[in-house]
Amino acid sequence: MTEHNPTTTIQNIFLKEKPVNTLLILQRNQPAYGSDIQEAVGTTYAHTIKLLKEFKNNGLIQEVDKGNGRTKYYELTEQGEKAAKPLQDLVNTLEEA
Repeated sequence: MTEHNPTTTIQNIFLKEKPVNTLLILQRNQPAYGSDIQEAVGTTYAHTIKLLKEFKNNGLIQEVDKGNGRTKYYELTEQGEKAAKPLQDLVNTLEEA
């Protein structure tokens, strides 16, 4: 029988793990390259790019030009920072429970 982890279960009920983790990774590591985000979240590159596109379309992140014109880096916008803070607070609260 596998051990039941109630914190993980509660987090999965309240939060979609990969989108939240993507936003929180960006909060901690900005600007970040797409493949670095993908590796940290543990999802496919295609899924990560889809999430980043959704976040960008909703004003939560922006692309940052690091000078070479090809490589896309991402960082949170002010609205993204406002969205990430309560998510991080909720994750911290659930981890303490």
